[in-house]
Amino acid sequence: MSIKFLLTALLIGLLLIVTTSAQTNSNWEKSNGGWIVVKNSHVYNTGEPFHPCPEQTGCNRYPIHVEHGICINAVTFDDATVGASWTPPDYNIILAKDCGTNEWMRVDCPVVTKFWVPAGTYTLTEFTYVSEVNPGDPSYSPCSNAWSKTPKTVVIKPGDTVDFGESVFMNGPCTEGGYPCTGGPLGSSSGGCHSGWTGKWEVTWGEMDFERTEMTLQQTGTTITGTYPFDQGRIQGTISGNKLIGQWSESPSYSPPDDAGDFEFTMSDDCKSISGKYRYGSSGSWRDWNGKLLTIAGTDLNGNWEMGGPYNAGEPCQIIQQGSALAFINENGDQSEGGFIDESTVIATDWEDGLRGTISDDGNRIDWANGTWWVRNSHEEGFDEIEGQEEQLLESLGLI
Repeated sequence: MSIKFLLTALLIGLLLIVTTSAQTNSNWEKSNGGWIVVKNSHVYNTGEPFHPCPEQTGCNRYPIHVEHGICINAVTFDDATVGASWTPPDYNIILAKDCGTNEWMRVDCPVVTKFWVPAGTYTLTEFTYVSEVNPGDPSYSPCSNAWSKTPKTVVIKPGDTVDFGESVFMNGPCTEGGYPCTGGPLGSSSGGCHSGWTGKWEVTWGEMDFERTEMTLQQTGTTITGTYPFDQGRIQGTISGNKLIGQWSESPSYSPPDDAGDFEFTMSDDCKSISGKYRYGSSGSWRDWNGKLLTIAGTDLNGNWEMGGPYNAGEPCQIIQQGSALAFINENGDQSEGGFIDESTVIATDWEDGLRGTISDDGNRIDWANGTWWVRNSHEEGFDEIEGQEEQLLESLGLI
């Protein structure tokens, strides 16, 4: 009897520990983030025939397999510490696959996927991935594609649930052969670049990149607008991951097919160059359109600064700027790489889990989030020992 009693007490104790631990984890998740929910009621190997992208060919229009998904393109965490401990979904995609019976298993309808994310501001793209179901022809490779909605900004606060429902759609931008997600490291809404797309770019086009001009881009959320001098050109597009997709237009008519068309830009991993293409109208041949970053528009922080307060006032500091890349040196000689969040906000990524600073309207003061502030050093006094070694410092910090 005593052995049975001890075993029963032990099992009850273990259950209480497991239950308490699960409840504690649930409370922590609710206090530090929310959930993204996607659903799917499509039954495998049923429904309307496969619908190809506008330029997709060689498809047999078989019945389909459908996945309803969300791309997490970018995120700014409310708490960087929570964000650093979070494991994002594979390839930054939250998926609800279809239900019914396939070759391997039977899945009840609807399929509901609920994924926890830290509190923050997210750029999300909802999509439907569709693939033909091969009826058994070993020589045929089924067609697949993904239909996307316009990326949108979603603020997730502690305890929130963002439910995308069971929407299955086959319209909008179409990605042939796979998911419309980059799967790269998550960062700001530029897909990992501190500076985003805002800035002045030298762009080239034509054979051997012969033609060139300066393009000024402005990012607002996931929307980009821009101008360039050639024929009073304009562009407008939407960011998805590290891609910018939209339309260009020029005088005199600003209309296709002669003075407007489609373009696509892809941002490099170091955020200093773009590779892309453009065409006249929506069906012409694609042509190269590439660029490199000159500087963040209207923002020049390079030079000597000093501590303004609340302590060590007057002690020299320094900012070294090359394009969008920044290196900070504080009054103690400590160094940090960094960059721009936007035109009025910088981040020193090596200090305090990403220390942010707000630039004053006249560009002569930076108020840091920890309560300190820097001001321009009118006496041009700084760290003499690094004079002429700016490039080496940027290289050591991995910024060039």
